[in-house]
Amino acid sequence: MTGPLPDVAPRAASGTAVVTEPARAPKPLVQPLAQPFVQPLVPTPLTPVAPPAFPALLQANAVQFGPGERFGFPRVESRMVTWCRAGRGEARVNGVRFSLVPGVLLVLPWGHRIHYTAAEVDPFLLVGVHLVPRHDEGFPLDPTVPHDPNHRHAGCRWRRDGEPDLGPQVVATTADAAPGLAQLSAYAVEVWRRGTPSEASIRALGTMMVDELTGLAYQLAARTGDQAAGYAGSGGFGVLGGGGGRSDTCVVPDELRRVLAYVEHHLADRLTVAGLAEVAGCSGATLSRRFDTYLRRSPMGWVLDQRIERARGLLRTTPLTVAQVARRCGFADANYFSRIFRDRTGRPPTAWRRRERLL
Repeated sequence: MTGPLPDVAPRAASGTAVVTEPARAPKPLVQPLAQPFVQPLVPTPLTPVAPPAFPALLQANAVQFGPGERFGFPRVESRMVTWCRAGRGEARVNGVRFSLVPGVLLVLPWGHRIHYTAAEVDPFLLVGVHLVPRHDEGFPLDPTVPHDPNHRHAGCRWRRDGEPDLGPQVVATTADAAPGLAQLSAYAVEVWRRGTPSEASIRALGTMMVDELTGLAYQLAARTGDQAAGYAGSGGFGVLGGGGGRSDTCVVPDELRRVLAYVEHHLADRLTVAGLAEVAGCSGATLSRRFDTYLRRSPMGWVLDQRIERARGLLRTTPLTVAQVARRCGFADANYFSRIFRDRTGRPPTAWRRRERLL
């Protein structure tokens, strides 16, 4: 017999019903995203922000030297421009000598040590201009420049070097090669001759001086191949770090630099050739030969030069008595100091102090 099959649920053997599993919900087509990992935020220390500052031209003058006149300063906290307007002589900057003739212009690094020696015949007329590249706002604008570590503003934190970055070397140029720098220096001297300028003028002159030095820095960067040529370079300028140009010495050896630094920091102490030779790591005879080769002085002659230079700075910038100055410069006897000082400068300390003048 044929026909439709009956709708009968399947049964297991022995009459037991089949147990079926309950229906499962369909899986979603899109799986839920896993919980993202969040990196905890770690506070980044803030870089200190430099306080607002401005350039300030704090001093400008011109000095006509007498025949053979000599004086100097142990530490000048400015970026100084010095220009030989007439005559001849030499400047020793950080222990290195540079000949100065009409038209030569030097840009000196912050914190330089300098000593001037005018020629016996036709002594030079020098212009000196002092720039503080960064003077912080909110501090009094005192139109003085530290020429000695004992000055009230020496090492102060609100005056410092800055742009343009001309490095720690002496930059040499000429008035013909940098006419804007020379003309601005001459104008600054005229402004200061009328009396202490207003704060607005000091700021304006500082800004103009930074502009001129920035232009000089760009010229130097473009002519790095001519740097060793010094004054005689094709562009009329160069970087002189102790050698080249018309410097009268070559680069000072490291051992001699150690001695110079030691002398600078121990002028009040008893110094001997044997002790300085020990600092240099050589014999006394070798040290004397190196002083003669590089500095054209004997070791103790150099020490005496530095002591007299330090004494000039203290007499010019501090109220110390002559006896106190003598002790700080390594002279146990004030009378002996006064006699040596008069022999070197032509005047006793008290009379010399009365005719103080800065450059």
